[in-house]
Amino acid sequence: MDTPGADQFGNLRDHDYVNADICLMVYSIDKETTFERMKICHGQAIDHCKPYFYLIGNKNDLDLKGLRTVSRAAGEELLKELKLTYFMETNAKETSQVDELFEMIKEKIVSDIKKKFPDNKMK
Repeated sequence: MDTPGADQFGNLRDHDYVNADICLMVYSIDKETTFERMKICHGQAIDHCKPYFYLIGNKNDLDLKGLRTVSRAAGEELLKELKLTYFMETNAKETSQVDELFEMIKEKIVSDIKKKFPDNKMK
């Protein structure tokens, strides 16, 4: 569910966090306010579950256009501060790094399943 951080969707977010295994926290590299909400989103999520957190800086093409307001270093610092699982920058519109992101998530889920069910013959 994508609720762009709008407060009126708070109850929906709380419900969706329950027992989540993966949490994608996406901000726009050209909007500081979206990055600032990442700490709030993280806090809300850990109240309901203990997922793997992926911090995603979207619209990385805007860097070349000089429109970046959130540095890559800020994303890397937040990764460390909140002890998140992974950080990367993408461009969803052009699908840059999107396939890689979901492949990484798939590998993490399969790895966890294999640990929980070692006799499972998943490939």
